[in-house]
Amino acid sequence: MSGNITSFLLLNIRDEMKECRRVLQEEFQSDIELISDIHSHLLQRPGKMFRPAIVIVSAKICGCKNIGSMARVAAVIEMLHNATLIHDDVIDNADSRRGQTSVHQKWDRQSSVLMGDYLYAKSLRILLKENSLELMKILGQATVQMCEAEMYQQQMGFNADINEEQYFRLIDGKTAALVSAGCQLGASLSPETNQRLKDAFRNFGKLIGIAFQIIDDLFDYTTDSNRIGKPVGHDLIEGKVTLPLIFTLTQLPSSEREKICKSIETRDITPEIWCHIKTKVKKYGGVDYARTQANRFINEAIELTNIFPQSVFKVSITHLARYVLKRTT
Repeated sequence: MSGNITSFLLLNIRDEMKECRRVLQEEFQSDIELISDIHSHLLQRPGKMFRPAIVIVSAKICGCKNIGSMARVAAVIEMLHNATLIHDDVIDNADSRRGQTSVHQKWDRQSSVLMGDYLYAKSLRILLKENSLELMKILGQATVQMCEAEMYQQQMGFNADINEEQYFRLIDGKTAALVSAGCQLGASLSPETNQRLKDAFRNFGKLIGIAFQIIDDLFDYTTDSNRIGKPVGHDLIEGKVTLPLIFTLTQLPSSEREKICKSIETRDITPEIWCHIKTKVKKYGGVDYARTQANRFINEAIELTNIFPQSVFKVSITHLARYVLKRTT
């Protein structure tokens, strides 16, 4: 399986994904030139549409046949995801995203913040068309979790003593919450979905969302900048200590650990120090450990699919879960 979502999966939801893209195009139409310009810029990003796909597949597994509803809810998740990326780039002062100039770098920070807010407001307005308090509750809770996680990340910045429990708490809110919400929203589009099944979809999404972020954090230590579309080492420079390094710090001799911790806490991450840290992470098993943990979460997620109704879409969602481990960008 390649780093892109498989054609097998997209073929099964082709019509729904096409309609999702149409909704996104339609909702971005504006006579305000700045909105249109930023929208055109965002559309040029080579996005994977992973989150919309998981909404649609979850809905199809539960028997939903309303293409319009599936497309609109999938578009909501994609818009909210893009809103968080725009805000993240402002917070992190990132120059690029997926190999493309970030919005705040191409325009300015004020326009970026406003565009992120605009996307969030639009996503709420689209979801209101479904006339469902349940859907609004799911999205509202996910948004609260993401905001709390961003604040927690600010609090934990440049903290070399962060442990695995704190790391997982962070990525549960920062990444997994939205993936979990996508699964819940999709499952809830069918009135026949019982609570036990909804809970399974929520947990499934949480597990693959956690694995997704672990793999994302691994890219810093295993991939070059050109391939992932962002500078490697940027996370640590921004004070984000992730799982590969967290594990490595527990394995290092105390003197070596103290030197690295001091570099992190004093924000002294030069290219030479980054190269040294990257070498230690590979040597002391940080990469292998993180990959093993991602595999564990995906296996747990796939185990949950045993209670999903049998269909070609159930096969698709297991492919989607395994894609998380195989992606290269």
